Amino acid sequence: MNRSAVRTSVGIVLCGLLAGCMPKMTVEDMKKMRPQKPAELEKLNRLVGTWEAGSEAKFAGLDEPMKSTGTSKFEWVLDGWYLMETADAQMGDVGKMSARSLWTWDVKAKKFRIWWFDDWGTTGRGTVTYNEKCDCFCINASGSAPWGTSRGKGCMKFTDDKTMDWCWREWPGWDALGLFKVADMHGTSKKK
Repeated sequence: MNRSAVRTSVGIVLCGLLAGCMPKMTVEDMKKMRPQKPAELEKLNRLVGTWEAGSEAKFAGLDEPMKSTGTSKFEWVLDGWYLMETADAQMGDVGKMSARSLWTWDVKAKKFRIWWFDDWGTTGRGTVTYNEKCDCFCINASGSAPWGTSRGKGCMKFTDDKTMDWCWREWPGWDALGLFKVADMHGTSKKK
């Protein structure tokens, strides 16, 4: 018998034994186990709605800054446990980009979690903290794209209920000190 077959057989036996150790439960018991939505999610209500943005970005390797425009729509999904962003942008002469992000509250870490996906093949994940003093969300993230891995930091500051100034700085994943900036973006978003 080969190793793979042995591992599979042992796994099946262990799962069977462990399943026998599970306590008997009713549907009512399962309903009681469902956690309440964390109150921290309410802070994300500031983002709900449709935002129109204008921005400027400096990219390493490009001589001129790139101006962009776009729209982001934030809405609650999955019974209000996740805030989903649907974004579409015109990135200067480079062309269009569409993206999705998901936000939620991580009870154990006491931080918001964010995931990013776009049609350029980029994926990202990070943590977000809310700072009451400056009325802003601060993001630390890492990701990968066809051109490599990266790390970034940004901030979304509310200047009023319908205006948000934001910035994003990014550097290569291997640059632990953040010395070699590959992108520096800033913009303003207005809620429609």
